[in-house]
Parts: sequence; structure tokens; C-alpha cells
Amino acid sequence: MLVIAMNLTSVAQGNFEPMVVEGRIWNVVKIHYAEPPESDSIGYYQDIQGRWGIGWHYTFMLKGDTIMGGTTYKKLFLDDMFVSGLREEDGHVYERYWEDVPEQLIFDFYLQPGDIFKDEVDDIFQMEVKQVREVDVDGKSRQCMDMWAHLEGMEIVDGLVDYWIEGIGCMNGPHFPFWWEAIGPPSLLLSCYDGDECIFTIEDLKQFTNNPLSCPDDNHPHAIDLGLPSGTKWACCNVGADSPKDYGGYYAWGETEEKDNYSFETYIHCDGTYDTCHNLGNDISGTQYDVAHIKWGDSWVMPSADQIKELSDNCTHVRVTVNGVNGSLFTCNINGNSIFLPAAGRYSFDESLEGLIGVGSFGHYWSSTQFPSHSYDAYTLTFGPSSTSDCRIWIDGNGRFVGRSVRPVINESVNINPLESSSDEASQPIYNLYGIKMDGNSLKPGVYIQGGKKRVVK
Repeated sequence: MLVIAMNLTSVAQGNFEPMVVEGRIWNVVKIHYAEPPESDSIGYYQDIQGRWGIGWHYTFMLKGDTIMGGTTYKKLFLDDMFVSGLREEDGHVYERYWEDVPEQLIFDFYLQPGDIFKDEVDDIFQMEVKQVREVDVDGKSRQCMDMWAHLEGMEIVDGLVDYWIEGIGCMNGPHFPFWWEAIGPPSLLLSCYDGDECIFTIEDLKQFTNNPLSCPDDNHPHAIDLGLPSGTKWACCNVGADSPKDYGGYYAWGETEEKDNYSFETYIHCDGTYDTCHNLGNDISGTQYDVAHIKWGDSWVMPSADQIKELSDNCTHVRVTVNGVNGSLFTCNINGNSIFLPAAGRYSFDESLEGLIGVGSFGHYWSSTQFPSHSYDAYTLTFGPSSTSDCRIWIDGNGRFVGRSVRPVINESVNINPLESSSDEASQPIYNLYGIKMDGNSLKPGVYIQGGKKRVVK
């Protein structure tokens, strides 16, 4: 059984579990991409990025020894066909195809986050270690390395291309290099055996590929420590979401409930037009207008513009697909931990755009900070559909009424002191849960919104 350790730190150097072992067997499936099946179907598989395909099986096995260039290797067979010789030395695995060809380093389990692994034959093909996590495989502590494409001026896939697991190999089984798979049908390791004993299966893999975002378990949300200088921790999922890959809710800036129609006419913090927006203060973090604080409580708040900038400055961001959901993975340059922000799109309404737009392509995340020169805009974190798209603090001209995602943060060293609006809350308009302005003198029993708070009339 494979379980992510609570603290995702690299395994101490040395004492590596061996991969090149007599009788070791890898059962692998070659996938040809296809439309997802309508129901559970035999022969359909998902690769590590969640893409579906139809596959056929084959088996690698280490059996017997051979000597090439005066060095002893274990013989690797594909079914009954000799493929190459493998040898292992202190966390390094080498492969040799025949006598007059030099051996190649195919695995290096000493690599750490930020290190680049290059093909010794053609170094245009490179992988970068994004994360090293400690896992338990068959009762033994091993390290798992998240390997990402690192190609100069080229893109092969969206970010993650392989997992290396100490003592097991990679998602192709024992064989390498990864770019063979990048230009053709990928291979996927189904299981690994020591003789008759199964030590790893694809089901074990799913336990951490379904949670590739530093979460220790499925009890979301978690506060992910990215090692940021301010001590700010980011939530693993959005407000209203049940997991990191879920979109969650959509909220206008300063509102704490979702609704069907997002426009200035339904925005409760204005009087129907962009130039009548109420002043809620320069920063609504921790106030009655902060949906993260209202929904989650404790010290959870919306991130400020400065906290978003800190995230952008200290993390790499790559376009990825997690279990079929597009988004951006932010991996901290300090400790290698990551958060995934799904491309949830946004809710908007005007003459040209109506309803939910940009789902799967764009991510739009509110900050708690109002734009200083005009009150109808607030800072957002926005990213686009390309892995090279700039991720930045961006002012959206559609203004505060737009329904966007919210990814909370927490900083336990900062006290939460709710602030009141500069306007008189009692004089603010009242809306029903559908965003329709109501006459405050003739309210029927029900739940309403006034000044960013629920108001119950009995």
C-alpha cells in the first residue's frame, strides 16, 4: 500500500531501495489515446495526466546476468526478447544496449527539487525535478520524484511527464527515456513484482496522483506551507470546493453568496451602475465582506494583492491537467510544495458576454485589495490557457460585480480585525438571494443580503 507522508520532504541520501533485482517484473500497458468510455470498460486506462486511452499489455523482467565492456549487468527482457543490461550503484541506475555502446545513466535518485536531468546522448531532452516526496511502498520508505518537461524552446506535454519511484522505476516501468513516450503512445506501469510478491500497483499510484498538491489526506481544506517569506499559507482548494480540482463557488467582490446573475444591477455593493460602487475599504480581508472568512472562519481570509504578488514572485507556474481538469500548478522555489488553481472561468453579464465563460481556459481569482484609483475594480490573479501565459496581478475592466473564484490564505501571525464599511450599513440596499433589490419597508419572511451579511426576516 502506498501513502503520502504528512511532511513531503526528500528522503535522506543513501540507503536506497534497489530497483535492479533478479526476478523483478514490471507489467506495463501501452496506451493509444481515445475518447473516455461511457462506463467502466476493460482495456481503457488513464495516464498520469488523466487522459484516456485503449491499451495492450506487455511485461519486462530481469533474469540472469551478462557482461558488456567488462561490467556485469542484469539482463532486461521484453516478454522473451532481450532489450538491454541494467546495473545499479547507490541510487543511480545505468542501462547498456550492447557491447560497443557506452552505458547511460537512466535514473538518479539523488536529484533534488530544481535539478535538471539530461539525456546523455542528446541533451535537448531534459526533465526538471519539481518535487521530492517521501512515500511508503510495501511497508518501505521510498522517495517519489515529480519530473516535469524542461525543454529549451520546446513544449512536449503540459508540465508533469513522469514519476520516479525509488526501487520501482518510472511510469514506463524500468525503461527510459521519457521523450520516446512524448512523441508516441505513452506507457503506463500497472504493477511491479518481486517474483510472486506484488510490491506496487496502479491503484497505489492513484493515491498520490489524485492528490498531487501537497495534501496529506482527503479532508480538505488544508493550509499548504509553500515556504513563503511572509509565512502565508495557501489553501489547497477554492471556497465552495470539495477538492483541489473542483471549481468551487463564484462570488462578486465583497459578496458572500452565489447568485444566478452577475451584473452591476444585481451587485449589492453599488446602486446599479459602476460609478455608484460603495466604498468597502481598501482591503476587505477578514471583514464581513470577505467570503473566505465568512464561509471558513478561523484565520482564513481572501489573499491581498501583496500576497498574490508574493506567490507569483516565489513560485513557478505551469499549465497542467489534473484528473482531466485544466489549471495552473504553482510550485514554490523555496521548498518545492505546490498548489493547483483550476481554470474555473468567471461569471459575467453584459451586452456581449453572458453567463459562465472561459471554463477550462482561464483562471480568475479575487484578491481582497481594492484598486486605489477607482472603486469599481479590485486586484485579481489571472492566468490564461497557455503554459507560457503570464501569471500576474491584473485589473479586470469588468469590475467588482463579476463572479470569480476565491482561494483563501492563512497567516497565523496576523490578527483578524473585522472592519466596518465607510458607509452606513443600515442604509445600504437589501437584496434577495437572487440578487433582486427589495423594498426594505415591505419584506416578507425569508433570508436577504444587506451590507454583505445575511439578514433573516421572520
